[in-house]
Amino acid sequence: MYNILYQERASWDFRQTADDQLVHLTQVFVAPGGMGEARERLEESRTVFLDGAPGSGRQAAARVLLAEYGSFRELLPGEQDEPSLRDPALLSEGDLVLLDLSAADRHRWARMHAELGTLRRSAHTKAARLVVVMPHGESLPPELGRFQVRLERPPERPVLYRHVRVAKVPLPLPPPTVPAVDEFLGAEGSRSTAQIALFADLVRRAYEADTTGSYARWAESALRSFRGRGAEVAAQVAKLDDAGARALLLTLGFLHGAHADTVHAQAALLLHALGGPADEAPLLQRRDLAERLEQIEARIGADGHVRFLVPGQDAEVRAHFWDTMPDVREPLSWWCARTMRLGSATAGHLADEYLRTERPDALLRLVLSWCEDAGDTPVLAGAAHLLVRGLGRPAFASDVRRWLYNRCTQTRPSPGEALVLAQVCGNVLAVTHPHQALIRLHHLSRNEEAGGHGASALRELVHADPRVLPPLLDRLQRDQHPADAGVFLSTCPAEAMTADVARQAQGCWTAVFSRVPPRTWQPYAERWLHRAAGSPLRDILLRVLVGAAASLPRGRGPVFAALYACARDAERTDPEDPARAADTSATLLTLITDAQRAVATEGSVYA
Repeated sequence: MYNILYQERASWDFRQTADDQLVHLTQVFVAPGGMGEARERLEESRTVFLDGAPGSGRQAAARVLLAEYGSFRELLPGEQDEPSLRDPALLSEGDLVLLDLSAADRHRWARMHAELGTLRRSAHTKAARLVVVMPHGESLPPELGRFQVRLERPPERPVLYRHVRVAKVPLPLPPPTVPAVDEFLGAEGSRSTAQIALFADLVRRAYEADTTGSYARWAESALRSFRGRGAEVAAQVAKLDDAGARALLLTLGFLHGAHADTVHAQAALLLHALGGPADEAPLLQRRDLAERLEQIEARIGADGHVRFLVPGQDAEVRAHFWDTMPDVREPLSWWCARTMRLGSATAGHLADEYLRTERPDALLRLVLSWCEDAGDTPVLAGAAHLLVRGLGRPAFASDVRRWLYNRCTQTRPSPGEALVLAQVCGNVLAVTHPHQALIRLHHLSRNEEAGGHGASALRELVHADPRVLPPLLDRLQRDQHPADAGVFLSTCPAEAMTADVARQAQGCWTAVFSRVPPRTWQPYAERWLHRAAGSPLRDILLRVLVGAAASLPRGRGPVFAALYACARDAERTDPEDPARAADTSATLLTLITDAQRAVATEGSVYA
């Protein structure tokens, strides 16, 4: 029972996690100077270019501005299969779009000037809202200069207080002057937002370890941890001459905050993985867990969970073992996979160590090894968490997106890998980069067994984000891949259709009729007819089917006959109103008759 007390079970609910991250950003966000002007510019002109020095909050401000209007997506010009900024189909009607060019060098920024003008005009034409984060110190072409707003860095103290309050640390009002906070902040402008967030988190940990203390004491403890305790941890490890004690220390480094029973059991498993000897003493002669925890400066709290006495020590412990004992990494990774039934935190910590030491390739190899066990769902969820961690690091996100593309385009991925790829693309990448998710899931749907994980994720993406349907239908029509007819049937149901995509859908149905046996496509056509019967778009949906059959160079007659047979079957299986279905069949027959007459001059419609 105690496993579930340690955070959450490793799950696939990555979309909720991405949403929660944006919610947290809006909660801790302190508006920089110029935010009001940027908000007005975006409202009135639908476009704003955010300028400002590093640390001014440009990137956070861009996300908060767009989030005030709804879900937004981020453009990634130059990445695989990413459309050009000049592409007229890049933006959809009413789109909310972020373009972060803060890291662009001077030459790239100059090359993009013309494209930015085209993108701005497209946003205006399609009533979209566009926020561009500029590289600091660069200028805009004269025609775009009126959309530029310069942001000024917010004061650091209110930023820290906001983070601390959101972390639910009881902070007196007004906040008192605390020497440790003054020392941490130092001269104004000396701390980055990331450093302030880390310090606030250390304050939270100090509060959780000592709830009866004061803000001054929590801040003092946080400052000691922020300065780093690497030397102290190294000395602590050197004093532990017992493999069991070191295994317990490393276990708590990865499972900080877990229930005592979980820590005890997992420490024994880690000791075994590392080749350490089991404790052979009689049970009543062994040291109890509380005594062993005291040796590593940790204790069991009133809630039964185990924490280090010093906040942030878990991260120092992880870094020490990772950096100074390279041979531990492989068995440690194996052990982390076994802990996925407890929660996803260990996967995140493990990924952090790979990325902290700039080893993304090794992390991605580990993902593949975890994907080999298709029957172990928690381990597969852990593999997905490793990828999610990589996507969340700006320095490595592009590498992970490229890896996802390469793996989705391979022939016949293993079932475990296909599930992981589908979940990460469909529920993480799709949140801010739906076009990239669409491309990867389309390739995955082609390369796995029909109706597999990729197709399921792609169908869910089409349902969740209607903007991806037009480009998906374009790809299905244009590429003429042998598997695309099946991908269309699996991912593009009638309820997703609009009048705007009828012509594209008709082209896809033509490919279905010419490549797929009737016994395969007829169940999908029957469901299409069910949807048509109750839809305001009934006649459009019916014309899609009839027009697709009429476009065939040969064999139209048998397809017309099969379609009408589907309509009669749909009458008997209509879940709501058989009479309405009968009327739909009559309309379909009329459209088929009209189509036959229209093509009569070409010869027999049954040719």
